Amino acid sequence: MIKAELNSKGHEPYKTEKIQATSIKIQHKHGETTVAAVYCPPRHSITAEEFEQFFKQLGPVFIYGDDWNAKHNYWGSRLINPRGRQLYKANKNLNLESISHGEPTYWPTDLNKIPDLLDFYITKNVGQHYLKIEKCEDLSSDHTPVILNLFKHVVPIESPDYTYNKNTNWNLFREIISGKVDLNIRLKTNDDIETSIEKFNSIIHTAAFTSTPKPKKRIVKVKQKDYPRSIVEKVRERRKLRSEWHRTRYPIDKTRLNKATKQLKDMIKEHENSCLQSHLSHLTADKDTNYSLWRATKTSNDLKSCSTFEETRGSLG
Repeated sequence: MIKAELNSKGHEPYKTEKIQATSIKIQHKHGETTVAAVYCPPRHSITAEEFEQFFKQLGPVFIYGDDWNAKHNYWGSRLINPRGRQLYKANKNLNLESISHGEPTYWPTDLNKIPDLLDFYITKNVGQHYLKIEKCEDLSSDHTPVILNLFKHVVPIESPDYTYNKNTNWNLFREIISGKVDLNIRLKTNDDIETSIEKFNSIIHTAAFTSTPKPKKRIVKVKQKDYPRSIVEKVRERRKLRSEWHRTRYPIDKTRLNKATKQLKDMIKEHENSCLQSHLSHLTADKDTNYSLWRATKTSNDLKSCSTFEETRGSLG
């Protein structure tokens, strides 16, 4: 189901015996993004080249997710299977990103099988700071759904909750445990031991919760500049070259890395100069722009005064 407000169009389905995918293309101000659901039947063997052929027809920006039936520690699976190795290899060759919540999504009915993570997303040229993944506990089949949210702005990072912190009242913690622990209990069977362990763990958590004041929720905002796609692609290229040089230590790889680094610096410098010129050209002394010219001048003078003061203080010793 697709919201009518979205400017989208259908994309030709990809149907083979090994990979089946249904996708749409969403139009937005930054271009076009392909979003799709994919299913890879478990009975087939898929090579990295076949995965790469599939990914290359999706376009420069895409989000693909669902049941890959591929296991690898890279995206949070418990173990690695042959298909997981091939998919991981294709991801690295094409510089793709894998996103998951790291918990099992497949719940087999066979008691001899262990739950594992099979459902996750693979993206290309989508900023990780704009994505947030969620679990869905609606168990309508042997796979639990995974929800990926794509936001217009950077997603703030919430600070995690801790059992204790620097303000924990340890004296109160000891008193609670001493008052609730019962040493005269029966430990004759395995059930007795399991019950006692669960009760003791519950006492510890209760004591920690009671003796620890909860801090105010602190949201860490991620600052990120919006660079054009050409710079983002150059950053990816440089990271790949750096990884290659760290692996081989060949002089030719070092030369390529240095060349890409210089090109990236020049591109960033040119982009920032262009942004600065655009900003300066829109400054005015009118009320319509909240006197932006005078505000910019005042900020510049304040910075200059601070710099002069620091130089004077340094010269005086």
